[in-house]
Amino acid sequence: MPLNRRVTHSIAIVGPYAAVAQIGDYSGEPFHEPISPLEGIRSELGVAAPIRYVPYTKPDPKQAPIAGRSFTQEAEAARRSDVAIVFVGFGTEAAREGQDRTNLDLSDDQQELVREVVAANARTIVVLVSGGPLAIEWIDGHVPGILEAWYPGEQGGTAIADVLFGKVNPSGHLPLTFYRSTDQLPDMSDYEVAHGRTYQYFTGNPLYPFGHGLSYTEFTYSNLTLDKSIARPGDTVHAKVDVTNRGRVDGDEVVQLYFHEGDALSDRPIRQLGAFRRIAIARGHTTTVNLDLPVESLKLYNSARKDFVLVPGKITVGVGASSGDLRLRESFLIENPAAQGQ
Repeated sequence: MPLNRRVTHSIAIVGPYAAVAQIGDYSGEPFHEPISPLEGIRSELGVAAPIRYVPYTKPDPKQAPIAGRSFTQEAEAARRSDVAIVFVGFGTEAAREGQDRTNLDLSDDQQELVREVVAANARTIVVLVSGGPLAIEWIDGHVPGILEAWYPGEQGGTAIADVLFGKVNPSGHLPLTFYRSTDQLPDMSDYEVAHGRTYQYFTGNPLYPFGHGLSYTEFTYSNLTLDKSIARPGDTVHAKVDVTNRGRVDGDEVVQLYFHEGDALSDRPIRQLGAFRRIAIARGHTTTVNLDLPVESLKLYNSARKDFVLVPGKITVGVGASSGDLRLRESFLIENPAAQGQ
């Protein structure tokens, strides 16, 4: 990705969500006719390249697959095409208000579909249509291009095509963590976030960390500075960092600042998002990004006092492209309130 139309002469499009315009759980009635991914890609290509679309039919578990394979038509379409695009995921029938999923996996039939298509054509892109994270470790290790489309809405097909063919440089970053499996999480009945849930307390190695997002260009970070070494109640710590677009195309980066409050505070989050900023940077250019961290946002809840209080000590600040990709670090001290005025 992005697909090059000059060398992409045929495309196989398969999967249960290829011809579905998936609308979100809280969406109203569309004003216009919804556009599916298949329709969006057809509109983008016109007659320039043949599309081999195979309508999805879930295998009957009572019938043994021919020669040990379940998706022979999809695999054949992929084999005969320059590129295969597989649309998998889940819709509001599987997860919505009042109905949770019991695991993070794709259904068995969808996993098998992806495996057979990849075996037929290594140049495969997987597009995830989903209302939440998925455990796709095998796909991550075997598929060269993955696009998360969420529930894309009435114009989702057009948006997906724009990203696939490079008309839009993607810049979205995950607002949640993609785990490798539910084995990395506490029991489903354990609601205590501090027991290893979310990016703030998770100590394992996620598939994609909170804040993760790729682009068709590359950004580098340098020269992180803080304007204060000691901060007091009411202050704001101003951070500056230089971000350079070293790729071949213009792009947007979401610069993220996280903080950690002292190693002695074992019950505190490992990391916490303090500020972020989306910034457009032309190729070959460097932009200085300003991020503000109000000291009031560092207050911690004290159950004995039943109030939020500012705890003195060292604050480590990390800046980067995600919670798992912090490129630069600096620190400052929260002054002990008792020491003020001395």
